[in-house]
Amino acid sequence: MVLIGKMESIESLEIIINKIIECLNEPFYIKEYKLYLTASIGISTYPENGVSILELLRNAILALSNSQKEGKNYYKILSNLSSIQSFKTYSIGRDLKKAVENKNYAIN
Repeated sequence: MVLIGKMESIESLEIIINKIIECLNEPFYIKEYKLYLTASIGISTYPENGVSILELLRNAILALSNSQKEGKNYYKILSNLSSIQSFKTYSIGRDLKKAVENKNYAIN
């Protein structure tokens, strides 16, 4: 669990999330084995998604559950309490990584 202080905007929060995922996407080695980590992240914000720690945690877990359904390297921000299923979804690097692995890219 990561707790972040007051953010000026969702965009500021997204910058931090992207940096966290970028760090986790760096390969690491155990002996001669190159390993990669992936992340699924669920986010709730105060006071939009709850005023108590329990409410915020419950809604972050709900967002995490929906993020995990999307696959690896996704995050979801719970966007509205009145519509729990209304999530803003972001794909983080998954398509780019697949394109590189499958050599389906062009450099202009």
